[in-house]
Amino acid sequence: MEYKLKVKRINLEQNKRILCISDIHGGYNLLIELLEKANYTDNDYLFIIGDIIEKGPDSLKTLHLVMELAKKDNVFILIGNNDFAMVHILNDTKAKEYPNYLKRTKSIYHDFAEYYNLPLETSEDILKINSLIRRDFQKEIDFIVNLPTIIETDKLLFSHASVTDYFNLDKLDYKEVIKYDYFMDGNFYLPKRLIVGHYPAVAYCSNRCTLHPVRNNEKNIVSIDGGYTAKIGGQLNCYILENEKTLKESYLYVDNLEKAIALVDDKGKPASILAIWDRERFSVIEKKEKTSICKVNDEIIEMPNDFVYFHKNKYYCADYTNEILPISKNEIIKIVIEYEKYWFCKKGDVLGFIDKNKLHKI
Repeated sequence: MEYKLKVKRINLEQNKRILCISDIHGGYNLLIELLEKANYTDNDYLFIIGDIIEKGPDSLKTLHLVMELAKKDNVFILIGNNDFAMVHILNDTKAKEYPNYLKRTKSIYHDFAEYYNLPLETSEDILKINSLIRRDFQKEIDFIVNLPTIIETDKLLFSHASVTDYFNLDKLDYKEVIKYDYFMDGNFYLPKRLIVGHYPAVAYCSNRCTLHPVRNNEKNIVSIDGGYTAKIGGQLNCYILENEKTLKESYLYVDNLEKAIALVDDKGKPASILAIWDRERFSVIEKKEKTSICKVNDEIIEMPNDFVYFHKNKYYCADYTNEILPISKNEIIKIVIEYEKYWFCKKGDVLGFIDKNKLHKI
């Protein structure tokens, strides 16, 4: 099974609203909630720019929802790197390479195994399920294989991760278009506004740990992935353009975090540390039971082990900030992780700590 770069060129009606969502990752309920929150109708354009499946709780169910949405002329779907699970895993000659992939507890392949009530532990299990998938889910396979890689309109470009050369769109390597980490940091300028997902927008934040879409005006790129399933406190973003004529922008988001209400006013404390995944120099000096003594750039701090990851023989920090969030009495806050004194929380789409005694769960 082979996938080739596909560039789709379309004309949009100039007065219609444009909704853009990326990296749904099996978040069926969140996708429905987000569309309802945006008051999405058939009078809008809807662009889903890749990573429909994988990592989240309902990959197959989400794929079917997106396939149903795609039956309408106002909906456009692009392929993402995680959607290739449906392509790669069905290659029987590579079955021995997939046990590590199958260790994921949430994936479309586990959805298939559950559907057939079959184990998913060995290469033989994979081969057996592959034959059943090809027999019963060909329309799902075809849907993904036939998705475009890039969509171009009069003023806009859409791709999952990157467009490195606007003037040679049809000659780009699709693998680079669907997977390009830190793309917005690259040396690119595009004559049309490019909307991408793939790499969570928190990677580009400064001063505060935020999850909202990030726009780089100098490069004409907007990164909209809110980090659902990929980041602590992640959310599903909807980047909204008033229409293609004005390109006036706004956004909405949803998450599945528990709510609390602020009991008092508190000015908080700005962050002295903001460490984003592999962006800052990071090392672990001492790993303890619940916390680690770490070095971020040149500063020594102690942080909860929830934010310390060991990956490929190296320690990484999972988007940590030591900001104490300012709060106002009766303000609604989302709880991300509960600790003994301070809870890691989300105020709007900004992450930080709040004294748990100043919050009440609702």
